[in-house]
Amino acid sequence: MKNYLPVLRTSDAELRALKFLSDEVKSKIIPVFELTRSRKTKTSPDGSVSLRIKQVVEIYGRNRFILDVSTESDLINNEIISFFDQTNGYQNWVSFLSSILEVPIIPCALYEEDGSKANFCDQVRSLVSRFGYICIRGSATESDLLRQLIIWAREVASDEQIIVGGSLYFIPQGMLPNYELLAQRFVEDVVANNRPLMVFGSSSAYPKYVVESPYGNDVEGSFDALEI
Repeated sequence: MKNYLPVLRTSDAELRALKFLSDEVKSKIIPVFELTRSRKTKTSPDGSVSLRIKQVVEIYGRNRFILDVSTESDLINNEIISFFDQTNGYQNWVSFLSSILEVPIIPCALYEEDGSKANFCDQVRSLVSRFGYICIRGSATESDLLRQLIIWAREVASDEQIIVGGSLYFIPQGMLPNYELLAQRFVEDVVANNRPLMVFGSSSAYPKYVVESPYGNDVEGSFDALEI
């Protein structure tokens, strides 16, 4: 599989930018989309998840992508919150994904805090049977939880059907060695002797404010793309 996996929110701005990518470029990357609600309107005061996934499919649906769910409070609604309900093997999430079976996606297996092994495994079994693969994502520093989820998933899916992603989040300038160590520990502690189909890390060194020290000022500035 391809080895470049940019993590993108399904916001209007990012989806608009994706329209400018050629089909050739799209065929060479696998985005990890963090699903958000659509923009709130008078007719849709809570935003729409169905509209948002329709937009994603229209822009990227002929190419494979990983689909996860945003947890940012200002980007989600009650429907997205319901996806994390573990009842009947995360039935809400599985049912939502089943409405887009024709799209070549790799769904993320969700996990409710303190959720049961049985419901998580039921979810993984359902998603693998429908889509062929699943992705397990989490913080690269939450090694115990991620390792446990991988162990559970391997009881109902083969290693070749599992993709593992660890988030390193923001890397400040000058802190690269610390984050390299975190990435190393993620591979050693979480992946260990397992052999999933793919392992990836996600991070960014793009600052929230580019005009502040040590990045630059109102006239000029620069910073290294440490995630590379």
